[in-house]
Amino acid sequence: MSKKYLKLLLINLLALGYQPITTATESVELSQPPASLAKWYKPTNKRQVWLHTMFRLRRSVQAIEDYGNEGNYDAMLKWAEKLAKDYRSIPDMIPEWQDDVDTDWAVRLVQASRDKNIKQTKLALRKLKITCKSCHREYRAIVAAQYRSPDYTNISLADSETNQDIKFKQSMKKLSHSVNRIMIALQDNQIKVAQNSSQTLNRQLQDLGKSCKICHKDPDTKIRILGKTTSHDMEKLWKSLKGKDNRASQSTLGHLSVNICARCHSIHRTLAGLRKMVTSDE
Repeated sequence: MSKKYLKLLLINLLALGYQPITTATESVELSQPPASLAKWYKPTNKRQVWLHTMFRLRRSVQAIEDYGNEGNYDAMLKWAEKLAKDYRSIPDMIPEWQDDVDTDWAVRLVQASRDKNIKQTKLALRKLKITCKSCHREYRAIVAAQYRSPDYTNISLADSETNQDIKFKQSMKKLSHSVNRIMIALQDNQIKVAQNSSQTLNRQLQDLGKSCKICHKDPDTKIRILGKTTSHDMEKLWKSLKGKDNRASQSTLGHLSVNICARCHSIHRTLAGLRKMVTSDE
């Protein structure tokens, strides 16, 4: 697959922090990056080598500009050499992009910095930035979707109801079923069914919380969505169900759905869906 036509891609890319590149009624044509790029991203690589190379390049550009404006030529040369080294590494990492980089301007940047020639330094830097922008315009959005968005395909979590591991997608279906089962029961005034389903939902959320550490090393990540607030809301739901307060139960369940399901989905499901879209051969 060399090209992807992604309708309404703008809506999903906003979650990645990109600026609009078309109107929502248009189709967008994006080029697939070379397959060799994958080896510089996790999980193929232990480190985000490509990403950190891009970060260093951006940092070097700023340092050169700042020190050039200050007249600190020694520091400017130091960062020009850093930039040139990282820039020249691009075709080594991605041979398919050999013709898209201009290493001559990297050499001229270092020489101009060494000569303390601000005018030529700025010219060389501007020429290099043009090549960066060209590549970013064509590939950055789809690369972010492919390599920096979540993939739940091979993630499983322990299901305390069956004492077996289940696929993430299956666990999401069970959660959705429990939430809807409670709401249906409340609307049909079947309080006992709603109570039982509430206990099931609480257990499922606890199982889900244990899976966060698979991707997130920071324990606070789980707390933001499945922390004390969620526990408090589940207790509130249970109390309203025990008290047979149908209206309060529905209100609390709606609050839970927004603060757990909607908040988590706005980040994880949107990006996972985008990743599936751009990596699919359909």
